[in-house]
Amino acid sequence: MLKVLNGNNWKAVLLLSIVVPVGLLATFKLTGLLGEPATIAETITLEPVEWEFERPYSYVVFDKLLRVPYSNNYLSGTFDFIVIDYAESVNVGFGDRVTLIIRLNLTGANSDVFIENVCFCFHEIYQGSRLYFQRSNVDFQFINLSLAEIVDGFNGENNLKAFISLAGLNHPNNVYLHWTTLWTLHSLNTQDHELSATYEVTYYNGTAYNKIIQPFKVQIKGGTKP
Repeated sequence: MLKVLNGNNWKAVLLLSIVVPVGLLATFKLTGLLGEPATIAETITLEPVEWEFERPYSYVVFDKLLRVPYSNNYLSGTFDFIVIDYAESVNVGFGDRVTLIIRLNLTGANSDVFIENVCFCFHEIYQGSRLYFQRSNVDFQFINLSLAEIVDGFNGENNLKAFISLAGLNHPNNVYLHWTTLWTLHSLNTQDHELSATYEVTYYNGTAYNKIIQPFKVQIKGGTKP
């Protein structure tokens, strides 16, 4: 016979529906079933790459490529951060914007090496700016990666503006990502800005998990009116 749950029983069921999945999620993370390594044996932070420009009062194309070639005994490839252009806002409330591209291309030295996951984080101290990952099909491409989480268009703790995380598909020996992003400023042209972009790659070298961190920084110096 079907039993109808009263209000208290429904609350208990709802609580269990929340607690059980969270508990399972914690268990999966601890046991590595979600593909997250239990221990990072070594983290290597590379030298930051910086570029600065004076804020213009018109549309300007930069096509400035900030490229870091990387190679060790297990992994090789490139980390790219590209400043495409700057545009004045034509609509009130939208803010001026800078078009950026994040890109990486990595390959393991042998079949025992695979890329576990990659993550990109963006920070800026100015409260009014935002960063958005473009969503149309022509704006992004990734190979041997699966999108795990994407959050953008907000101002979070520690000046976090956006982040994106992708997991390696079936222990890939090589991965590629290309993604267009928009950095909207929402400020006067005399305002300075400084955006920090951090690339993180976790990979398995055949015996242990290692992490590579590559920081980039783009500074905009407030312009003086012509």
